[in-house]
Formats: sequence, C-alpha cells, structure tokens
Amino acid sequence: VTNPASGEHIRIRIGLHSGSVMAGIVGTKVPTYCIFGDTVNTASRMESNGEEGKIHCSEDTAKILEHVGYKLEKRDTVLDVKGKGRMQTYWVVGRPAEAQ
Repeated sequence: VTNPASGEHIRIRIGLHSGSVMAGIVGTKVPTYCIFGDTVNTASRMESNGEEGKIHCSEDTAKILEHVGYKLEKRDTVLDVKGKGRMQTYWVVGRPAEAQ
C-alpha cells in the first residue's frame, strides 16, 4: 500500500492481545466511542515492541490463533513489557489454509 500524497510505501506495525475490555462514549461536545482496559494497553505494547510489516501478538492471542489454524513463530527473546513484566510473544506468520 502506498501513501497517495508521497507515493511512499506505508509502513505499519500491528499488535494483538485478547481479553476483556470496557467500552463507552466519552465526551458530550464531541462524543467518541472508546475502549479501555489492560487488554488495550497490552495490545498497544505489542504494537510498540513489534517490527515494521509484522503482526506481533501476546501468548493469550497466540493460543487462540493457533486453535483456528494460524501459523505463529515464537519470538527468540522474552520481552520485558512495561506494566506486565516478562512476556513470551509471537509473530503471526501465516493464515489458515482455507483462507489463502
């Protein structure tokens, strides 16, 4: 995907975590739907500790994705994630066979 203004390739990182969240409308003048909680914060940490062009996920999410057929690669290093401590994380490297 390219940026239409500059023609440069768009570089993104994606972080995933699974768990419960709280959600609701915040504000009265310009109401915004927001999602809060540890799950959101952990997903953000997965993104910020990820690499360009890769999907980085927590162990909780890795278990769910493996169960439905995704291919995962365990990261070589255990991350020290702010607010969470040490976490084993994974790269999502392949989709289920029927989705390809």
